[in-house]
Amino acid sequence: MTKVKIETITPVHVGTGDTKLPIFYMEDGEYMSFYDEQEVLSCVPDKVLLDKQFLDKLSHFSDKGARSGQSPSKYLQNTLKRYVNFSKLTPRYQLKSDVDYYITENKKYNEQIKTLDKPYIPGSSLKGAILNAVYYSFLLFKGKELSYKLSHIERLSLESIMEALGISTAFIKEFNSCLTVRDVPFNELRIMDAKRLDTRNEKKDLSSALPLFECIDYGQDTTDSYILINREKLNLIKGEDNDSEACKQLINCMNYKMIRLACNRYMLDILNEELNLDDNLDFYSKNNFRNALEGLKKNVANKESNAFYLRIGSSTNYFSKTVSLLFKNKFPHEYDKRFNQSFSPSNRKNTRAKSDTLPKTRMLYLDEQVGNCYPGVIRIEYVD
Repeated sequence: MTKVKIETITPVHVGTGDTKLPIFYMEDGEYMSFYDEQEVLSCVPDKVLLDKQFLDKLSHFSDKGARSGQSPSKYLQNTLKRYVNFSKLTPRYQLKSDVDYYITENKKYNEQIKTLDKPYIPGSSLKGAILNAVYYSFLLFKGKELSYKLSHIERLSLESIMEALGISTAFIKEFNSCLTVRDVPFNELRIMDAKRLDTRNEKKDLSSALPLFECIDYGQDTTDSYILINREKLNLIKGEDNDSEACKQLINCMNYKMIRLACNRYMLDILNEELNLDDNLDFYSKNNFRNALEGLKKNVANKESNAFYLRIGSSTNYFSKTVSLLFKNKFPHEYDKRFNQSFSPSNRKNTRAKSDTLPKTRMLYLDEQVGNCYPGVIRIEYVD
């Protein structure tokens, strides 16, 4: 059974989809302490909680605070401090924080997924990132064939693309089930402020609408048998007579060595795309991030290493971007020709997009100690 060491290189946020109000986070030295909402509010008299002014202030910030950039009313904070002795309460968990206190008390927080208040990377998220890289690597070899069939593909879903190559949805489900990835637990959390920038308009800062992010802190590692390949099942579907040649080629991608190569190949192509963007627009250099990208690229390209790199969580991987990147770099004529029909996110939501800057915006985490961070980078090393 293969063991892997998984290390967080930059902060990782895998969200629950819920947001929390800043009035339940209290500064505690270099940490922010989060207190249970029900426990805090239970200390406030019912007549205060039911007061119309209190309810209006709470409701207004809950609905609009993070989007409008409006500060929570001092009334809410002062009300809690009047009735709640936080020194007598036990925080549910603590998060390291270098974020200015004015920011931490004025923004909502996107919650990191946890179990028993300890953060983890869901196995499903890690599996999805690995398979995304495996399919990218497979499509690199099938790209020419795929480019001929692009006009028959209505949308950039995995199922429709694979069907165009003669691989059924049923086979994809069987293939995916051969890979099992366990949840990956960690201990330390960190609050991260974020910055979202427009690649074409350096003055257009989209950050004010962003919440703060609860993240798995960087610099942590854990070792166990987190990634498992079911070789018996893989051999079973490999032996089926009705499989196409494409199916057999895809099966050959499912081994530990090929996973490592596929993930690093995908990561390098993503980093090269980002550095090319910087060459053309000076985008990352303006934000003091060029050196960090080049350093990460050097580590990923180290062929002596038995490790590979992935990005996990918010603002990282999704399949349509992966396929778009493949065609943009490998088949630019087809990409430009069919951008509006096949690759533009305008087909999936009400946005405008340009082929040369897809995706249009980039998000970075802000950190006083290490500078701006590429969200969600992890390193995985085979240790036996």
